Amino acid sequence: MIGKPPNRCPVIDSNAVPLDQADAPYLDALTVYAGRDPAQGRRLIAALRDALDSMGDRGDRTRESSGPAPPWGDLVMAPREAFLVRHDVVAAVDAVGRIAGESLATYPPRVPNVLPGERLSTETLDYIRTALDHRGSLRGASNRRLTTIGAVAE
Repeated sequence: MIGKPPNRCPVIDSNAVPLDQADAPYLDALTVYAGRDPAQGRRLIAALRDALDSMGDRGDRTRESSGPAPPWGDLVMAPREAFLVRHDVVAAVDAVGRIAGESLATYPPRVPNVLPGERLSTETLDYIRTALDHRGSLRGASNRRLTTIGAVAE
């Protein structure tokens, strides 16, 4: 990992646990070493317990689900071609029906919701907006707040 991600958890840092990604509010800890080094696994578990304890009582921690992902849009152009051709930057509210020129993947779960070459749908863009409204993040997009989208030039 290059540089220090924003909003790191000091309790995790103080336990010297290697992190894959630490973008608040999500934390992915590398656990691949736990099988080879039991002490590493114990440090990870201790650090996670300390982190939870340091948060105190925050009431109900249940999360509203964004629901199941919408079906894939129609793939009307090969992903490589759609990624490499000229793009228009369009307002996300005007992107329905356009052909995506970039991938869009909400985190969690970091699985693509849109591939280049796919026709953008209202359902998919609403799903991504809902994820962002619930403190998720967007990967692959040129605009990670989804105010604009790179679409294949018309």
